[in-house]
Amino acid sequence: MSVIGLLSPALDPAGPRGRSENVGDLIIDVAVRQQLDECCPGSEIVAVSTHAAPSFRECRLLRKADYVFVGGSNLLGFHPVLPRAWRIGLPGIALLRGLVLLGAGWSSYALELNLYGRRVLRHLLHPGLLHSVRDRFTEQILRSAGFSRIIYTGCPTMWDLGWPATRDVPVEKAESALLMLTDYSRNPPSDRALIDLLRRRYASVSFWPQGDHDLQYLRQLGCECNVVAPGLDALGEFLASRRGKIDYIGTRLHGGIFCIHKGIRSLVLSIDNRAAEISKDTGLPCASRDDLAGVERWIDARAPTRLSMPTENIAAWRSQFVARCAP
Repeated sequence: MSVIGLLSPALDPAGPRGRSENVGDLIIDVAVRQQLDECCPGSEIVAVSTHAAPSFRECRLLRKADYVFVGGSNLLGFHPVLPRAWRIGLPGIALLRGLVLLGAGWSSYALELNLYGRRVLRHLLHPGLLHSVRDRFTEQILRSAGFSRIIYTGCPTMWDLGWPATRDVPVEKAESALLMLTDYSRNPPSDRALIDLLRRRYASVSFWPQGDHDLQYLRQLGCECNVVAPGLDALGEFLASRRGKIDYIGTRLHGGIFCIHKGIRSLVLSIDNRAAEISKDTGLPCASRDDLAGVERWIDARAPTRLSMPTENIAAWRSQFVARCAP
C-alpha cells in the first residue's frame, strides 16, 4: 500500500471539530479525495490542514509519503507579511519538497507573484511532474513566472461535469429559489437588492448557510426566509426533494457547483476571481453580484447548462499516477 500526503483546506485545527467553517472546503476535499482514490487506489492518505502551518511532526509524516498533493482551493499567492490562504509556515517551507498541485488556484486579482512567491513555489513544487491548476488565469500567472509544468484542468469539483453530464439540468425558471451569501465578502446594498429581486421573481426563497456565519449575515440584512439546515447531507436531501422546482442563485461558488451535481439550474454570482475565471474557461453560469439585470436575464433565459472541461489535460495529469500507484 502506498502512502500519499494531502494538504487539505477542509481541515482547520481552529475550526469546529477540527474542520473548516466553510463547507465549500469540504466539497473540494471530497472531490480531491475521489480523484486521488481513482489515481492511487488503496493508498493511505495522510491529511494536513492548509489553514495552519504544519508542525514538524506533520512535515515528517508528509516527507515519508510517496506523493504529497495540494488539494485545490484558492491557495496560491505568497507574501512574507500579508495574510494568505495557504499558511505553509516556516517549518513547511523548510522541510517540504516535491508537492503536486491538484486544482489549486490563484488567490486574488490584487496579488502578484513576487520574487518571494516564486522562490517559495520553486522550493516546494515537484520539478518533474505536471501540476494541475483550477483556471487559465492561474496557469498564465505561473507559466509567465517560468513554471513550465503547469496545466489547466479546472477545479476537481467539476471534472465530471462536462457535457453530457449536465443534460438533465432544467433549462427554464423554477418556481422557487435557493439563495446563498458569503459572510466574509459582505455588500449589504447589493445583497439586499438581490434578495428583493428573488422575492419578486420567485414564489418562495430558501437559504442555505455554507459558512458558519452566513446565517448571521442574512439576519443582519433583515431577511426572513426558509433556512435549510447546515451541512451537505441536509442540502442534498433538500435539493433531492425539489429537483426541477428550485433554482440556485448566490455568491457561494462551491455551493452552486454542488447544486449542479444534484441537477439544479444554478447561477453563481462572482465576488472575486474564482467564479469569474472558472466561468470564462468552462461556461459555468455566472454573473456579477452587482449585475441584477444580468441575473434577471438568466432567470428568464432558456438555455442548457453546458460545461466544457479540459478532458485531455485532466487525463494527462491523472496518467502520471495511475501507472506509478498501480498495485
